[in-house]
Amino acid sequence: MFTKRQYQILTVLSGADTWLSGTMLEELIGVGKRTIQTEIRSINAELRQKKLSENTGIISNNRKGYLLSDPSNEIKALLLQDTDGLHGTDERLIHSRRLLAVLLFEKDFISIGDIADRLYFSKSTVNMNLTQVKRVIGRTKNARLIVSHQKGIRLDAPENIKRILCMKSMLGDNRMPVDQPETRQILSLIEPLYKLVTDCFLRHSYIVSGDTCSDFAKYLSVSIVRSRLGFAEGYPSVRFPLSALAQELAAAIAAQLDYKASEAELLQLEGRLRELNLLKKEPVVDPPLRKKLMRFLSLLEEGTGLRLAPDEPWLSSMENHISRMMLRIESGRTNIGTYTAEISCRYPLELHLLRIYLKAALETEIPDAELGYMILYLAAALEKQRQKLRILVVSDESAAVLYHLSETLKEELNVYCREVNVLPRYVYENMAPEDIRKWDLLLTTEHDPLLAEAGFYYINPFIGEKQLRELQKHIVWQKEKEEKARKEDLRRRYLAKQYECHMDGRAGSCGELLAACGINLSGGNISTGSIGEHLMCVISHDQDSANSLRLLHLDPPLQRKGKQITAILYAHYGGEGDMDAFFHLVSEELLRLR
Repeated sequence: MFTKRQYQILTVLSGADTWLSGTMLEELIGVGKRTIQTEIRSINAELRQKKLSENTGIISNNRKGYLLSDPSNEIKALLLQDTDGLHGTDERLIHSRRLLAVLLFEKDFISIGDIADRLYFSKSTVNMNLTQVKRVIGRTKNARLIVSHQKGIRLDAPENIKRILCMKSMLGDNRMPVDQPETRQILSLIEPLYKLVTDCFLRHSYIVSGDTCSDFAKYLSVSIVRSRLGFAEGYPSVRFPLSALAQELAAAIAAQLDYKASEAELLQLEGRLRELNLLKKEPVVDPPLRKKLMRFLSLLEEGTGLRLAPDEPWLSSMENHISRMMLRIESGRTNIGTYTAEISCRYPLELHLLRIYLKAALETEIPDAELGYMILYLAAALEKQRQKLRILVVSDESAAVLYHLSETLKEELNVYCREVNVLPRYVYENMAPEDIRKWDLLLTTEHDPLLAEAGFYYINPFIGEKQLRELQKHIVWQKEKEEKARKEDLRRRYLAKQYECHMDGRAGSCGELLAACGINLSGGNISTGSIGEHLMCVISHDQDSANSLRLLHLDPPLQRKGKQITAILYAHYGGEGDMDAFFHLVSEELLRLR
């Protein structure tokens, strides 16, 4: 039996027609080189135990990377035999969602024994998985789990919230976690509703993302089945006039599926439509919201020194997303955090900044699942601010030639450089050494050995396509060399022996554990979050102290919100060096530890 990660490696390699480099495989799976090598050894050992045909397995080559040798398609057959493994669904997750699905279709209390009989679980298994169910419900507005020793347990929530929880109980591949008549009805309606929804959206030029469209079809399917079963929808707290799109959707559902929505359902449908994230959208005209967004950017600059200068499309996209997010938060229909753990590992800096500054600017609590969607907007803005090359060109050519050369370089190298400056030779010769060191790449049109010795790269004043490609390769090589040196320096500084320590998880809170290591969390710029079941990440920052990166191994684990935390990664940025480079190291560690 393969683990989730091993299934990921096998499916990625089975979809590649040729060798896949180690770097590419690491990026696709989201782990480091050593982890990939260890997992591949385990995979090949498992395959040998299954006594497959000769030459079947993963071949490794130091130069080429990895290749899946499967001449008789035996490995692909193994993958298809176990769809649970292929999708990598954790058994405990399935159990907790099966339990949640049962509770969602019960109108009254149900005993632990009855749940155990229905799901073919033991009572101890039900009790064990209640912790995860409580956590899911606890993150949902206006929902709570009532536990009574005499009566059993009951899910208490408004009907519109229960419908969202029904969607959350679905597995990642859209399967329902429990086989019962109502869940089979939900599954049977998803496909026709998806076709109906996409047709209506296209007619109204209402273009949403693919996952949003799929989730909306699932929401409608859940709503129809629950209404037919007698779970009546209530009126929303905020009512909007019915749009032409909502009316057309309701009419199409009535005509094709013989279901007439109630007035309350129509109003909930309109509210849901207004919360969907659009790809094709009109600019949001909301001065108060723009003011809050600019306050977020101002707080970000004051607190970190990061100055973003976003363009109007970015501001408009953020406003549109935030306005719809606020509607979702108010109604309790927040996004499902499908990629929360993955995004938390890859973008720890962005998540930390949103937790600290966006919440302050909007003056509201934002669920991590919603922040997960916001992260990529901020990541896109920060990407434009990432350190790009400053290029200095020394040349004694005419002004017209230099202008043309400068414009060509700016246009062709805009992905790599943020500034191109062209100077004559005599100006360069009178520059101070520290001023020259400010430039990341030195180019020249002069055939001069002295300039070559000074690190200049020769280019033709009438640079052509071939030399531009060579220059791009040179830039990539230089950036990779600098990145490698920077990584080695960061690892040497922060991943030394004192980086790891072992603590007793019974010490109490996360703050007490960190305090025992000499880490004080009394400041304001602190965010915490768990990643998966066993890892916690604590991040803080200021602008006038030393950077710090610490890993605490906990034995026994720290009990926190129903999770057993076995490791805490603490990252503090105090203003030393490049903030982005430091948090890239944090991201690598989170991916390794996850």
